[in-house]
Amino acid sequence: MPFDDTKITDLSQIVKQEVSALREKIPFLLVISGQDGDREFEVRDEMVIGRDENADLPLNSRLISRHHAIIEEIGGNFRLQDLNSTNGTFVNGDRVADSIVLKNGDIIHIGEVIFKFVIRDPAESEYQRRIQDMAMRDALTGIYNRGFFMTVAERELDQATNSDQTLSLILFDIDHFKKINDNYGHPIGDFVLKTLAGILTNSLRKHDLFARYGGEEFAILLKHRCREEAGVLADRLRRKVEDFPFKTEDVELHVSISLGVANFPTDATTLPDLIQRADQALYTAKNAGRNQCFLYGSTIKHGSSPQSDAE
Repeated sequence: MPFDDTKITDLSQIVKQEVSALREKIPFLLVISGQDGDREFEVRDEMVIGRDENADLPLNSRLISRHHAIIEEIGGNFRLQDLNSTNGTFVNGDRVADSIVLKNGDIIHIGEVIFKFVIRDPAESEYQRRIQDMAMRDALTGIYNRGFFMTVAERELDQATNSDQTLSLILFDIDHFKKINDNYGHPIGDFVLKTLAGILTNSLRKHDLFARYGGEEFAILLKHRCREEAGVLADRLRRKVEDFPFKTEDVELHVSISLGVANFPTDATTLPDLIQRADQALYTAKNAGRNQCFLYGSTIKHGSSPQSDAE
């Protein structure tokens, strides 16, 4: 009986297809406990995890070293290495002595944050990304929604409390927004909301939390910013909106915003109180004539001089 090598050829093709499929799969770190719960981060060729705000995956906790661990793709595998961290890196309950190749489903402990290492194909990853976006982003503007903002802000406040750090909150709304809707219609109002969100997103740091808080009201949570620094930034955002031409084919609008700023722990030590203080400062700005920025507890308009634009 002659030797049939077609089966070997078929098997070779199957192996090649399986290898190709594996290469197409995308690895993620899914947060299952701790900061940013239920969020996921795509693992690139190299990902540094640590307390340093410039890390690829920054985690704000005293239990985590500035450069705590690194995940690298080596020969098609993803290897986790501890970077001589103070409190160690753990995989499935065992401390990583040097480095370890991660497998789908591995549980990783870094400080108080628990990750699950998962591998998905691109279609599943895109589906998960869209579901996640729907849960945490405002459908109109594309920035975070109020529910996600409140969840993350509460965690950030806990972290700031434990690490003696400062946070500042800016609340602002669009001046006379009802008149825009009444005079020009809701499509123009939607255009203003989306345009404003885009302008300010490009003016913030990647780890600042920017959300549509409700209607024409927005919130920005700033890490490591004192009251005065937040006030300077708020006034810069105010002038950026004031100077921007909100123009369509049919209409050009002058848009302005009023802003209020409050600080943790100077003005408040809980999130509800921090929001209330910023809201009071916002109403001070509106009662003073709008298109202004006030710090909580101050009766003086912040950033009214050209020097307020200094970095």
